[in-house]
Amino acid sequence: MNSERFAVKSAFKRSLLIISLTLPTAHYSLFTSSWAADYEPVLDAMESELKHSMRHLKMEDSPALYFLLYRLTISQDYRVQCLYGDVSWKSQSDNQTIFVEARVGDYNFDNSWEGFSSGVKWEGGSLSLATAPIAFVLWHNTDDAYKNAVRKYNEKRAALAQEMEEEKLPDFSREKPSRADVLGAGAPQPDIKHLKRLCVVSSAQFKKYPEVKSGYTYFSFKSETRLLVTSEGTRLIQEGTYNPIFFYIHGEARASDGLMVDSFRSGHARHETTLPSEDQLAGLVQEVAHEVAGLKLASLEIPQVAPAILDGESTGVFFHEALGHRLEGLRQRERGELQTFKDKVGQRVIPAFLSVRSNPALNEFNESTLNGHYLFDSEGVAAQNVALVNNGILKNYLMSRRPIKGFARSNGNGRSNAGSLAEGRMSVLIIETGKSLGVGELKEELLKEIKKRKKPFGFRLIAMRSGEAQTGRGSSQSFISRPRLIYRVAPDGTETLVRGLEYVGTPLIAIEKITAAGNDPTVSNAYCGSTSGFIPVTEIAPSVLISEIELQRQSEDRFRPPILKSPIFR
Repeated sequence: MNSERFAVKSAFKRSLLIISLTLPTAHYSLFTSSWAADYEPVLDAMESELKHSMRHLKMEDSPALYFLLYRLTISQDYRVQCLYGDVSWKSQSDNQTIFVEARVGDYNFDNSWEGFSSGVKWEGGSLSLATAPIAFVLWHNTDDAYKNAVRKYNEKRAALAQEMEEEKLPDFSREKPSRADVLGAGAPQPDIKHLKRLCVVSSAQFKKYPEVKSGYTYFSFKSETRLLVTSEGTRLIQEGTYNPIFFYIHGEARASDGLMVDSFRSGHARHETTLPSEDQLAGLVQEVAHEVAGLKLASLEIPQVAPAILDGESTGVFFHEALGHRLEGLRQRERGELQTFKDKVGQRVIPAFLSVRSNPALNEFNESTLNGHYLFDSEGVAAQNVALVNNGILKNYLMSRRPIKGFARSNGNGRSNAGSLAEGRMSVLIIETGKSLGVGELKEELLKEIKKRKKPFGFRLIAMRSGEAQTGRGSSQSFISRPRLIYRVAPDGTETLVRGLEYVGTPLIAIEKITAAGNDPTVSNAYCGSTSGFIPVTEIAPSVLISEIELQRQSEDRFRPPILKSPIFR
């Protein structure tokens, strides 16, 4: 499995029928009105069609439906990108996605199994939120879902007549139905003109910095409302609870050796009132420009193995990639996965002074709103505060309704995008320490480690921009994280900006080399793309000292700078 916090590159095979339809809304105008009053009639229509299918949908000599789920997601999306004071690109859309999950057989043995996949996606046309069109689409696609589920069930039985199962586990957990209307939890609709103005004005600031070859800003707003009904009695309305507003400031240039250097600032907000002001955005642009100018002059560092400090944001990405994905429940069951932590509950898996928990119910931390926050997961199970690792000892996994050995129930971490089957995924991942050091003390420990290991220098890594991890069998078990900035730290404490490297390692060895942690827990909001789609996530982590990290060369492209001066600066 190749997981990324900013892109999806997985072709993972799912075991259930998934039908997802992206349906442009016919009558609902973006950011102009609310149709909360329409929720209940739509839910009634969904529930009515679901009950009818459960009672009557059956083929002779075929297994019956035992579980049916309908999920309707209504999303609003606005994006604008600006270049040197003008809008260079924008988009605006309203969309609906209907997801149908059908299971035949029973909780112990159904149509879900690794290697079995069936997906149908229909796009185009328009669908009103009137109950008749909703019922028609559900009827049509539930029919397909059931027929495909029967086929997969029979294929599974045939395959198991020849193949060996490692262990017999139930296919689906029994959970208490949830019934709630989580209204008012989403952010108020922002003033789109205000977002556009912030984008235009902030991008114009790049005109002050000719050392930046290309500078742009990007603002977006995306909200989701999910309506969920199941044959077990779950009935939910949940307005989006993550941060719907996002901004990104990016600058880049070519160094004298032809290599590209770049820097960025980004942020998430629950409300437009908490976005940076125009003056604050100008300050962020200035920071980006100065970092680009510094990177153009920075020396190109060669690969190194040395002690290093990761700041809080870098630590969060590191734990997300090196540990978090390996604690997802599905990865302890599927044969295509390495099952890194299977059968290790009660054993020490990370240094004893560290603990890790997942708490999607947490909404804020140190005045920062959290991307990974929600009250009910994609399967309708209530969010829970789950201790995953306590003082280094493995206690639990991130569980959906797919049972694994020793864990028969979901703990509210079944997550997916609008049109995918839910799996155990990260949400708000919190890394805590039983002993913490101040920033100065942590650097003193770094200098001691440099001398102890007789290294010419160590490193300080700032703000990972992205990360990737492999968890599947047949692939090297490694992770890659790409820092925004890397400083080389001399034994006397002097720091020098360098470029051209990324952090790479094998997860279990890398985590074991953490020797100290800071007292500066930092929020890192992002999005993670993995097997069940692109979802919002948060990590809260302190700075850490790692006694030995490996830094490898980044991919390179060497091009000559433009011959003519940019029209912006003529």
